[in-house]
Amino acid sequence: MSGAVFALAVNFMVGILFATTFAAMAISNRPFRRIAWFSAAYFVGALTPASELLVRFSGFPSIFLATSFITFALAIYISAVAVTKFYRQPTPWLLLVGLLSVSIGFRFALWDGPRNDLFFGFLYQFAFALPTLLCAVFVLRVRGRGKLDTALGVAFLVCAAHFLVKPIFATHFGNGSTATAYASSTYALFSQSGTGILMIMIGLLLVLAVTRAMLSEAEGASEIDALSGLLNRRGFNRRAAAAAVRKINSWQKIALLIFDLDHFKKFNDLYGHDVGDGVIEAFSEILRICCPTSAILARLGGEEFAVLLNNASEADGISLGNEIRGHLVHLRLDPCPEHQITVSAGLAISLGFASLPDLMKKADNALYRAKREGRDRVCTDNPVPSRLPGVNVMSLS
Repeated sequence: MSGAVFALAVNFMVGILFATTFAAMAISNRPFRRIAWFSAAYFVGALTPASELLVRFSGFPSIFLATSFITFALAIYISAVAVTKFYRQPTPWLLLVGLLSVSIGFRFALWDGPRNDLFFGFLYQFAFALPTLLCAVFVLRVRGRGKLDTALGVAFLVCAAHFLVKPIFATHFGNGSTATAYASSTYALFSQSGTGILMIMIGLLLVLAVTRAMLSEAEGASEIDALSGLLNRRGFNRRAAAAAVRKINSWQKIALLIFDLDHFKKFNDLYGHDVGDGVIEAFSEILRICCPTSAILARLGGEEFAVLLNNASEADGISLGNEIRGHLVHLRLDPCPEHQITVSAGLAISLGFASLPDLMKKADNALYRAKREGRDRVCTDNPVPSRLPGVNVMSLS
């Protein structure tokens, strides 16, 4: 078996392997069904080395020379679609379908073009370089991309450049006077090996990127409270700590409100846990309605909730706390329409010097003060007095 034939066989098996891998990942993880596009790209791409093997051994070289070009070009364009789907970008269907059609049209218009001609080689390889370059652009324009994404984009750029370099090698080494002779040429070995290595590199980077995204989503799901749909304590601690560090380092105010539904245990004992769960869900929705989109919302456990506000003053925190209390006035749940549900809240403000644990301790102390003084109110650790109704802002001693 010649080196070129061996390289073609290896490329076929690698393509099938990557196609199977992405298919399995898509099937086993419903939120990532979109990566099935990568599976399709590698499956179609595997048909290219299969076609080139048949160019040599089938006796119908012209047919499989055409399928070789079409499947490889189609595979790269499917890859471009897959990249946009994976990174949740708009897919420029009209552009991609138009360029693919033009590429195939040019190839057949130049079907009998001179082999080993540099200009003809550039035209041939440009059909592959252009969609590969588009893949690089789609990856590198992703906002907030990480190092892995950048490496993937660079890999696509290197692959696009390699397509444009190949005509120079073809002219120097010769790629055979016929399609059949090409399969035994030195250039064929270089071409198939080089392209195969780059496609493997891109495939491995894609597998890593998909795996990272899956792990990130799984981690995010583990930080969500199932009943309320808000962050749980673990998720809140991680995200709020990071937000607090950013704000403290820039000497911006952050406000932390901790809420506790009043007499919730008695409410559960009286009406049952199903009704209590309804209260938790309703209060969580009130938080979503009242709080700004930049706020970090969490159910810390049981009937206790937290809201972290970025760059918020004490007045902002007090106003929000009372707005949330006001919404509870209108909350009525069957089978207890006459039962008034209330909430107590503790507010703490930090300006560039307190850590998140310190802030939570201050907010907890303010919450305990609110409960001691009659519940259904907002208390703060700031000693500055306020005349807002229902708000206790006495100094914490």
